[in-house]
Amino acid sequence: MKGPSLLMGQYRPSESFVHRLDPRSKLLSVFIVALALFFVASPATLAVSACYFAAAIASSKVPLPVLAKSLKPIIWFVIAFALLQVIVTREGHLVFHLFGWPVYAEGLAEGGILAWRTLCLFLAATLLTMTTSPLHITWAIESLLKPLKAVKFPVSDLAMMMSITLRFIPILSGELHMISRAQAARGIGVRDQPFMKRVLAYMPLLVPLFVRSLKRAEELAQAMEARGYSRNRERSSWKTNQWAFKDTYALLVSATVAFLLAWF
Repeated sequence: MKGPSLLMGQYRPSESFVHRLDPRSKLLSVFIVALALFFVASPATLAVSACYFAAAIASSKVPLPVLAKSLKPIIWFVIAFALLQVIVTREGHLVFHLFGWPVYAEGLAEGGILAWRTLCLFLAATLLTMTTSPLHITWAIESLLKPLKAVKFPVSDLAMMMSITLRFIPILSGELHMISRAQAARGIGVRDQPFMKRVLAYMPLLVPLFVRSLKRAEELAQAMEARGYSRNRERSSWKTNQWAFKDTYALLVSATVAFLLAWF
């Protein structure tokens, strides 16, 4: 029996350059590059962003087949998003008709750029979660938002919720796979059915998945209470990260790329 398919962005331990970076530098790099991606519109910015992500993938040592399999679930979303842009754009010269809808040259260009932006956003998030454990991502968020404690913002609570959410994603994925395999064993298979029937067939899985989620949440709450967890207590970190020159270097490279994307 095969296990569940690779979850998008599932953490993969390694000793690559990107893995060894401080989680804060990776989080800041992803944030500024993600903002700059909205300015990608010219061939020059497309080339710059392509070179940046090619270097990031090479530095992370994440195998391309693994990365492609991880991004596979969002490909149809990217294609649908791009097609919507192609259909609604009515500028430039008419190229052809798609199921009765006129497709213009400007729409094709904007749809392609939108698809590239969206794919790069998902790629940045995937590389972050593949090279940084959920615990370190949570620690980075709490560390970067720590100044907000001065205005009584519940930074620790937000970090705890992020940690629990990131931890529950693979658990729920495994639960969904187990439920679907149990139904398949009873003859309720959905793999060979048309797309819409597959979507409708997954609807009955939501009820047992929801029940299992509530049970897991109750068990987690009881475990936290038994260990004396309190949201009013100051907590320390078991493992701390030290900012190094390589983190400054990576952040400067990302900032330079973001500047080039916004400028050209």
